[in-house]
Amino acid sequence: MGFQCMNAATELQEDLYAALSDVFDGKSGFIWVPARHNANRANRNAYVIGQYRNGLSAASIAEELDISERTVWRILARARVAAARSGSSDGLTRRKPRRTER
Repeated sequence: MGFQCMNAATELQEDLYAALSDVFDGKSGFIWVPARHNANRANRNAYVIGQYRNGLSAASIAEELDISERTVWRILARARVAAARSGSSDGLTRRKPRRTER
């Protein structure tokens, strides 16, 4: 996951750049623009849960959505809690690594 910086003067349309210049009143500033696929968290969370149920790892889901692996685990944990409260089988049990005997 990373952030990309751009020069607004060269990357934005002239009218949009002028509007932003007015907002910042000539001062420097930063604007965070979320990626389109991250804009709707409910859909994103449902997608994460579905991908995990389909066997994808938390790391691969995080990379695909450009979010942290920790965020993926939080989404899954909240889904487990919600499933436990409703008494349903969630299919989201944490996978334990196999131990090999020595």
